[in-house]
Amino acid sequence: MSIKIKTLIAGHSKYVNGKLKWERFSDRFGNLGVQFRVENTDETRTVKYVRVKLVCKNLVGDVEGEKIVEVTGPISPKKSEGIWDTLLNAALHTYTFENLWRVQKFGEVEVAQVEVEYTDGATEVIDGKEATYDPNVERNAEKLRSFKNFKRSSKGRLVGGICSAIGERLGVTPWIFRVLFTLAQPAGIMLYIILCLTVPKE
Repeated sequence: MSIKIKTLIAGHSKYVNGKLKWERFSDRFGNLGVQFRVENTDETRTVKYVRVKLVCKNLVGDVEGEKIVEVTGPISPKKSEGIWDTLLNAALHTYTFENLWRVQKFGEVEVAQVEVEYTDGATEVIDGKEATYDPNVERNAEKLRSFKNFKRSSKGRLVGGICSAIGERLGVTPWIFRVLFTLAQPAGIMLYIILCLTVPKE
């Protein structure tokens, strides 16, 4: 599988303080479009076209309409991307499609199917769920859920165990948060004291 459809947001373009921004939901006339990013995860092949079949569903899950949108490449292989491509990835591989449907209220817009055409002539059809599944999102959600019963750590703590507990749950070194609390003065020390007084020990 070579294509990932990421950060799909149903909405419309709107000028805010003189800048064009993408707003969630339909506009005041009911016009609804989508914006998403396309990532080529193949390590050798360049993508020529990506055709994405989108389904708009209402609040009870019934289909309001279907649309096929086409993204024109080239989208470089993941392996061949240099530093410049990486820095410009969001700008080069973010696509906006306006006014696909006219709905005042909707439940969700989802990817039903993705068809990929490569520069070598080969084609590939990917199921929508596979094309939008992102294990990083699932891991991040699991990390956030781990804060539900947040307690101060008794392992590796220097003072109150707050930074150690945050580091354990996010899977990073607690020194990052120790430095942040130290630099953000005087608010940092006040916040740390409040957390020590309100968060129970494990």
